[in-house]
Amino acid sequence: MKTLGIGTTISGTSPPATPFGITVRRWRREWVRLFDPYRPELHYMRGPGPKCRAKQRLTGPGL
Repeated sequence: MKTLGIGTTISGTSPPATPFGITVRRWRREWVRLFDPYRPELHYMRGPGPKCRAKQRLTGPGL
């Protein structure tokens, strides 16, 4: 699919570049952003938590 201009495509899937069409595109983009079920920042593991640290203290090299 080739892009003809600002958000318009040959297949005609995007609304025309009118104020209404621009508003519709922005609304769709915001809708997808707000209700996207994939949120990687919620599943990102930042390292070992307190349970892991407590377990390592019990079985660490000091004991």
